[in-house]
Amino acid sequence: MVPVKVRSIETRHTDSGWRNYHFVKLTTEDGVVGWSEYDEHQGAIGVTTVIEKLAPMVIGERVHDVERVYARLHGRARQSMSGVMAMGIGAIENALLDAKAKTLGLPCYDLLGGRVRDRVRVYWSHCGTWRISRGDFYPPAVKTLDDVRALGQEVRDAVSRVSRRTFSTSAMSRTAAACAAGHRGSVRPMRRTATPSGI
Repeated sequence: MVPVKVRSIETRHTDSGWRNYHFVKLTTEDGVVGWSEYDEHQGAIGVTTVIEKLAPMVIGERVHDVERVYARLHGRARQSMSGVMAMGIGAIENALLDAKAKTLGLPCYDLLGGRVRDRVRVYWSHCGTWRISRGDFYPPAVKTLDDVRALGQEVRDAVSRVSRRTFSTSAMSRTAAACAAGHRGSVRPMRRTATPSGI
C-alpha cells in the first residue's frame, strides 16, 4: 500500500445565527478529505488557534499513522494537555480517522473496534427551545400552542425520514459537509492553515 500523506489542514466556520459551527478539513495528497467537528462555545474559545498552531506538525504525515501523529501532538502539548489543547488535538485526530477510513473503504467505527448497535435513537438537541428563544435565527418561531403542535409534527416527520437511513463514514462526512455548507449561509474559512508553502 502506497502511504497516503496529509497535504493540508484547514478550519471551516459557518454562521448558524447566534453561534458558529466549526470543522476541520484534512486533505490528503491524493485528494481524500477527512472531516471533524469541534466547538468553541461556552469556554472553549481558542480551539481553532490550537488546530492552526499544531497543523504544521501533521502535514506530510501518513494518514494511517493516527497514533503516531497523536503521540507527537500530545508531546508538544504535554505542559497543558487539557481544555482547548485536548479539544484541538481531538479534532485533528478525528479528521485523520475519517480520512484513514475513507482510504481503506471502511466506516470509521471499524477503526474503533466495530459497530456497537444497528440503530441509534434520535436526539434533537434544543428541539423547541431555540425556536422559542431564538425564533429569528431558527424559524419558524414557536409562540403559540399551534406552533408547538406543528413542531411536534415536524419532529415526527424528521424521525420517520431518519429511521429509513443507514449511515456510513462517507454518509456522515457528507452530512458534516452539508452542515458546514451552511445553515444560514455558506462555509467561509476564517483562516487557512498549514499548507506546504506555509511551513
